Amino acid sequence: MNSQRKLNIWALVGAGILVVMAGYFVFSGQSAKGFGSPVTLRINEQVKFMDGLAVTLAEINDSRCKPGVVCFWAGELSPRFILSGGDIGQSREIRLGTATVKSVVQNGYMVTLRGATEDTATIIVTKEGGV
Repeated sequence: MNSQRKLNIWALVGAGILVVMAGYFVFSGQSAKGFGSPVTLRINEQVKFMDGLAVTLAEINDSRCKPGVVCFWAGELSPRFILSGGDIGQSREIRLGTATVKSVVQNGYMVTLRGATEDTATIIVTKEGGV
C-alpha cells in the first residue's frame, strides 16, 4: 500500500473518531459549560463544567408563606446542590436561598443563585483564577 493511501485511511479514521466524540457530547447532553454564564437546572439534573466540576440540583425547599396564612417571615425557595469533580475533591452539598444565602464559595468555586421556582434553579458558577 502506498504512503498516500495510508495517509488517507488514517485521516478518515481520525475524522470518524472526531464525529463519534462530537455526537456523544451533543446527544448525551454532556457538553461542558463555561464558567460565568447562567445555567438553569431542574431537580435531579446535572451540569458539567470545563474543568470537570459537576453540579446537581438535588431538591428545592419551599418555605414561602402560603396564601391566607399569617407568617412572621415571608420565607424563600432554597435549592440544595451537590458539587463533585473538578477541584472539589470529595462531594459537597451547598444550600442557597432566594432571600438569605445567595452565594457560597467552595474550594475556589463561587456558586450564585440567580433565581428559583418550585422545580428549577438558575445559578452562575465562577472559579478563582477565571479558568
